[in-house]
Amino acid sequence: MIVESLTIRTILQEKDVQLRIEESVTELPPIYFDRHEVQRVLLNLIKNAVEYSPPRSEVSVALTTEEDRVCVSVQDFGPGVDSTLEPYLFTMYAPATVKKYRKLGLGLGLYLSKQIIMAHGGHIGYVRSNDGSRFYFFLPMGQECSLN
Repeated sequence: MIVESLTIRTILQEKDVQLRIEESVTELPPIYFDRHEVQRVLLNLIKNAVEYSPPRSEVSVALTTEEDRVCVSVQDFGPGVDSTLEPYLFTMYAPATVKKYRKLGLGLGLYLSKQIIMAHGGHIGYVRSNDGSRFYFFLPMGQECSLN
């Protein structure tokens, strides 16, 4: 499982952040997805959450279902995304603006994550809360997706 990977364990140890897994789903219908690509998305979201979390805090990964889709969310308790940057979270930056955003730590990870989730017929998003950030994605259950 991705949360047991060496990469995740290393970044958790570096910041002394605990990873909590919440699974409220006991059994899922079939979900058709490219395991490698969805793992890339989850790894990206967890890495970002740990990076922006204060030391000795917690990052939570939850798996839930809603109607005909599964939801995976990653919650951190860091400062949250600056509201002026929220509209650009999942976009690819024009060359003139890349340097400005790179200084803030924004790259192509969320853009590529969005492309992967959309290719699976899903949706990815962000919710700001009083005590951090929650990034999430939905994948449809019980239907095959076309990955070209």
